Amino acid sequence: EWVAVAVMAFPVALIVAVGRPLLAARSRRNYGILVVLGLLALSCALMHLQAAAGDARALLRCVLVSVHLLVLLNVVIGGRVIPMFTWAATRGAPIHGWPLADLLAPVASFALMLAVALSVSGAVFAGIAAAAGAINLLRMIPWCSRATLRVPLVLVLHVGYAWIGIGQLLLAASAAGLPLAESTALHALTIGVIGTMTLGMMVRVALGHSGRAVVASRLATLAIGLMFLAPLARLSALVLPARYWM
Repeated sequence: EWVAVAVMAFPVALIVAVGRPLLAARSRRNYGILVVLGLLALSCALMHLQAAAGDARALLRCVLVSVHLLVLLNVVIGGRVIPMFTWAATRGAPIHGWPLADLLAPVASFALMLAVALSVSGAVFAGIAAAAGAINLLRMIPWCSRATLRVPLVLVLHVGYAWIGIGQLLLAASAAGLPLAESTALHALTIGVIGTMTLGMMVRVALGHSGRAVVASRLATLAIGLMFLAPLARLSALVLPARYWM
């Protein structure tokens, strides 16, 4: 019980830390982030309750819901900061907005999380996942990703966001009955999205908030390169299953 209380302290503290300045500034545009964080805290609490009850299936569902909530946070926040960072780093790349995609991307990703929570499966789940994946990839078209090839600290964010669409499409393929394990798609969302986006934002924010130039060092570039390879190594199981498991 004390472990559950200690673990729950983090999401609750995060909601308070993020919520206070947002509410003080009446930043209604960002209230949705508090909702997602609240759902994440709820999912975490349910996870511990299901573990205590010994319900492995319900526990797994809570874990999967939490993964999709974290992906949803990346959809929302990434969609706001990636175009801005790209424009600044490339000194004015011709980035333009796509309001319909900006609206549909978080809605579709939320719908996918809800489908997981409700244990939707089969063709219906495949359709929801495919729609979410396609919308998130299409959303990136105006972001001029090619212009960031020589800017690692921005490229890493583009790659991380691309894994959102790829992972969701892989989930759709698995649900549609193609020979693809669901765990492979989940690794694309965890390693590819959460891992890559977290590393990219941590390096960038650490440099900027410490007053240093927002330029990747050799060590940071190496870390980013290894992060690029990590999800690809996991997905190599699709083509080299025997060698992968050795």
